[in-house]
Amino acid sequence: MGKEINADVILSGNAVFTCLEDEPKPASIAIVGNRIVAVCSKQEVKAFIGPETKIYEFDDRLIIGNSSFFELFMKEKHKSSS
Repeated sequence: MGKEINADVILSGNAVFTCLEDEPKPASIAIVGNRIVAVCSKQEVKAFIGPETKIYEFDDRLIIGNSSFFELFMKEKHKSSS
């Protein structure tokens, strides 16, 4: 069996756009450090949840799964937690 990976952050929503398909779809994004390690279903992402994982649900708001989005998300998160 492979090594277990715990995500630092999980973003989930009903409208995730990966740029690999033509339309957004329901999905979750698992992020470790500054890297997206998985884009999968909400059920599959449970394997990435650890005791320190922060989980954010965006419902019907659009999530664009790329590194630029993640950088903006983290900057906004740090601003709001200061």
